[in-house]
Amino acid sequence: GLLLSVGQMRDVNAIYTGQTVVVPTDLGQEKKYEVASRRNGERYTITLTLTTRIEPSEGSEVFFQVVNRIFNSVVKRFMGLERIRRDYFNPNAVIDISRHR
Repeated sequence: GLLLSVGQMRDVNAIYTGQTVVVPTDLGQEKKYEVASRRNGERYTITLTLTTRIEPSEGSEVFFQVVNRIFNSVVKRFMGLERIRRDYFNPNAVIDISRHR
């Protein structure tokens, strides 16, 4: 969707959780960004406004969503692991067990 265009906002490191844009620092006052749709090139304005601070000690659902997004990104991009069901595997470290069938 259009919020994937948050990557066009060079001065904001943001994570989109599906319904919330989470940024690691206080943006101060609200910020507006012009972004273009990938499909038809239409220009839109996205406004980011601070609504809530997420504290890890609260155990909020949004906090766990953000940590999960960061974890999945690190595992896939930097460690090269692939997810199969609930586990992660290294496709380059396959052990072939020929007798097992």
